[in-house]
Order: sequence, then C-alpha cells, then structure tokens
Amino acid sequence: MFTGIVEEVGQVVRNRISTDGLKLVIRARDLLSQVPVGGSIAVEGVCLTVTARESETFTADVMPVTAAHSTLESLSPGTFVNLERAMPAMGRFDGHIVTGHVDCTGEVTTITESGNAHLVQVRVPATFSRYLVLQGSIALDGISLTIADVSPGAFLTSIIPHTWVHTSIRHKHPGSGVNLEYDIIAKHVYHYLSHHPDQATMLTAPSQGLSRELLREQGFL
Repeated sequence: MFTGIVEEVGQVVRNRISTDGLKLVIRARDLLSQVPVGGSIAVEGVCLTVTARESETFTADVMPVTAAHSTLESLSPGTFVNLERAMPAMGRFDGHIVTGHVDCTGEVTTITESGNAHLVQVRVPATFSRYLVLQGSIALDGISLTIADVSPGAFLTSIIPHTWVHTSIRHKHPGSGVNLEYDIIAKHVYHYLSHHPDQATMLTAPSQGLSRELLREQGFL
C-alpha cells in the first residue's frame, strides 16, 4: 500500500523488453538504502518488487499484464519517474489509499498556468469516467491528486508548486501518457451497487422510518 506522496524522482537507466515482460533498471539516491531486495516500490504509480540493487540503481521485473495496463513499456533511458516506498503499518496517510495497481492509462491534453498552480487536464477511457468524483482523489503516475473538475471523458487537476517541482509531472506535455489509479473506495462502492441494484434503490428511496416490517424485510426479525 502507498499514499501517493512521491519521495524521490528517479531516472530510467535501462528498459529491456522481451516476450517475458520488462526488466527496468532505475537510478535512485535516497530510497536505495531503505528498500531491500524483495521490497516493494511504486514506480510511476506501479507497485514493483526490487529484484536486485546496486550502489546507485535497482532492478524490477514487470509482468506483461502490468506492462499492458501502464506506461512502463514506453519508458526510455533518461525518463524521470516518481518513486515511493511501500507504507509501513504505523505510517501516516498524507495522501490517500493507493494500491499501486494501475487501472488504465490516460493522456494529458492540456497544461496551463493559473496563478501559482498548473492545471493539467487528462483524457480517460470512457469506461473509467464513472469513477471520477468531483473533489475526489486520483493517483496520477503515483501522485495523490484532487479532481478539480470533471467533463465527459476527462478530468482536471490543479498541481501546487511543490508537487510540480518535486515530481515527474513537470516533464509531461500534451500527448504524454500517464498511469491512473482511481479511488479504491469509489471503485468498490460502484462495483457493489452495480451488482446489488436493490441496495442502490434503498439509498435513493425516500426514508420510511424504522418499523418492524422494514426490519423483517432486511432479515433482522
């Protein structure tokens, strides 16, 4: 589990693509001494396992299914990537719940300046628009962000100066692909209600108050 608070921006050294998947080699500084071989680290929002570690780099294997649902396959040597260690059990949430399991990729359509912020609009696949909640959370390349506006097939987020300077988002441009992980609570609620339409009706129906009949209908009597 992660929080979406980027700890370091690393840089891709090598990205070897084969029929078995990818093997990423990434240069990092501060995090290397704190992530052992076998430990988890989020790279651009994707949870990966450290399989080898040198003095300035670490290696991670990427399965084909992960490569197919993320931007990792397109990372070229020199690309800057967001890094975050897995959250310890006693850690605190400064962002939101991020699993490191990317749902899909989106595409940056516009980046504009607004006061001290950068407004970034991202196009998303139509089937994932249902998880976009105004003022809700979303992880973009592993960065915990707030959705500032929602439009058909897209969302807008506002990047504060600190996040802009200390993450890989400042290297993006219109046309850049980004990894998206939607809020896990929104996904679970949508999934539950879509498979239990009777519960959705109960939530929207006018309250009838508490009665023995209602308790009996719900199995309490």
